Amino acid sequence: MDQCLSGVGADGTVYVGSNDGYFYAVTPGGKLNWKYQTLYACTSAAIGTDGTIYFGSDTYLYALKKTGQLNGYFIQYRKGCFPSGFIAGRPE
Repeated sequence: MDQCLSGVGADGTVYVGSNDGYFYAVTPGGKLNWKYQTLYACTSAAIGTDGTIYFGSDTYLYALKKTGQLNGYFIQYRKGCFPSGFIAGRPE
C-alpha cells in the first residue's frame, strides 16, 4: 500500500485507501477484515458519527457500512478533489 492517512473506527478498526484500487478495513490485531474494490486509487478515510466510512476514488465519493458493503449510494464530485479528515455530527 502507498502511504495514506487512515481513519480509525470506534471499535479500533483501521480504514485505509491504497493505490492498488482497494479500500481496506484492518482489525486492531492487524488482520484484514474486508476490502472493497474500486477501479482507481483510493483516498484517506473519513468516518461519520453513525459509523459510515467515506472515501474517494477517481471522481466518486463512496459511503460504506462497517461491514464493507456500499451504503446504497455514491456521489460524484469534482475530479482531483479528494476528501480527507473527519465528518462531525451536530452537538447534542
